[in-house]
Amino acid sequence: MINVDIEEHVLHREQKCMLSYEDLIHWCDEEEISASHIALFMRYLTELVVSIQCTTSYGFLCPTSLSKFASFENEDDRSDYIVKAMTCTGCERGRKLVFAPYFEGNHWMLAAINPKDSVVYWCDPAGTREPREFLKDTINMAITKINSMDPEKCQQKELEWKIIKFMFKAPKIYSVQQIDEVRDIWATYALQFKAEVFDGNV
Repeated sequence: MINVDIEEHVLHREQKCMLSYEDLIHWCDEEEISASHIALFMRYLTELVVSIQCTTSYGFLCPTSLSKFASFENEDDRSDYIVKAMTCTGCERGRKLVFAPYFEGNHWMLAAINPKDSVVYWCDPAGTREPREFLKDTINMAITKINSMDPEKCQQKELEWKIIKFMFKAPKIYSVQQIDEVRDIWATYALQFKAEVFDGNV
């Protein structure tokens, strides 16, 4: 097993990312992608954002945070978590984009949240699913909370959801070579962490 600590500044809550040999094979062979895969890639992207000094521009949510089964007491707590990801020290009205992956029925989708303009870009590679109402309500609640922090500066815009139409043609946009490059980046990054051996009693 490869055990990777995901620090709080990455996904705004501490967690551990456990990867097995099978997880590595699944990623490389285009099989099922788990939340651990996504969390580790977001850790890589966070380091990249830091290296180009754009920490005030981009943020990431835990891959399971938008799920109804996430470990939050209620929707108010979940929206508070989203607010935490949207705001940061050094940015006037929040980050430019917060990337929030969403998983349902063995299928990954993405909400890219623009807090300043109250816009959510909804990306579904398969082009088959509209955002769930509970998901929209939670993000709307988070945007409302951010607007209430500084009502003089915000324009009190109603949250707008934009469906990214070009995602319907995703297979025609990305070549196999480009996808393989991302797989190579992930695998190289994952293998830099030390593997741990667990006995049968653990």
